[in-house]
Amino acid sequence: MMAVFTASNDNLRRSVISEGGIRSLLVYLTGPLPQESAVGALRNLVGSVSMEVLVSLGFLPCMIHVLKSGSLGAQQAAASAICRVLQLNRDEKTDWR
Repeated sequence: MMAVFTASNDNLRRSVISEGGIRSLLVYLTGPLPQESAVGALRNLVGSVSMEVLVSLGFLPCMIHVLKSGSLGAQQAAASAICRVLQLNRDEKTDWR
């Protein structure tokens, strides 16, 4: 459900981020059963924070955990989230030209 809300509502995305939602979602994912909805919500939030924040929160190790042990849906969402981060990072690097 969180993934649906964060997909289309900028105010909700900002609220989730300001209340520490990214950290909470990442902690949740380190458990034995990563959930697709939590990964989907993270995928929707990554464009609203800097790469430095994602690195400091351990985003990539959590996504790798999901890729190794999550359900197929969670793995697909994690792969999509990683692709989104890489795309945003590439876009940031080309903006200065």
